[in-house]
Amino acid sequence: MNNEYNYVKKSVVVSVTDENDNPRLVEYSDNLEDILATENIVEELENEIEKSKDLKEKLKDKAYILLLLSFIVLFGIIYLTTLGETSFDFKILELLYRGFSYVVMPSGAFAVLYGIYRYHKSVMRFNQRNSYLNEQLKLAKFKLKTLRKNKQKEKEQEITQNQETQKVTSHIEYLNQLKSYLESLENGETPTIQPEIDYNEESQDKTKKLSI
Repeated sequence: MNNEYNYVKKSVVVSVTDENDNPRLVEYSDNLEDILATENIVEELENEIEKSKDLKEKLKDKAYILLLLSFIVLFGIIYLTTLGETSFDFKILELLYRGFSYVVMPSGAFAVLYGIYRYHKSVMRFNQRNSYLNEQLKLAKFKLKTLRKNKQKEKEQEITQNQETQKVTSHIEYLNQLKSYLESLENGETPTIQPEIDYNEESQDKTKKLSI
């Protein structure tokens, strides 16, 4: 991610470093801070979408486990129902049969049904997460494309006189809200806030609507 930037003296370029202090040179523009911050947002959204692949695999594993348990419980119920017509010679066998019939199998069936309910809720949260991230990424990429297109250098002379290193910070609040939103979904909670891409209405393409 872009961490900080500094105007290169007697030049029209800016030195930008990431969190690992790796430098790169970019062309100066008045909206450079917005461009760098939006690049960070795009990167973070892409990382979260990549994580969705692991979450999807975990959901598949849960589905297979639930399917297996459902077959076991169903087979057990059918088998015990068949045994119900059998008379037992030993009291211990009859006690075991009654224990499985009236305790183990009903509890197993309830556990499977509850697991299916929890799985369904997890799938809904995953779909909500994935849909939201892809929509936000689409908006962030559009914003970045527009910012790069609308480059101006009216403040270049003023910036040249300031040689202080500038931190890229305007994306931090959004990323903090994004993290909180995703954590709420992961924990099965209702998010208190849904972060939106911050965008300057005056500079955007009026045919595009960025509000969610």
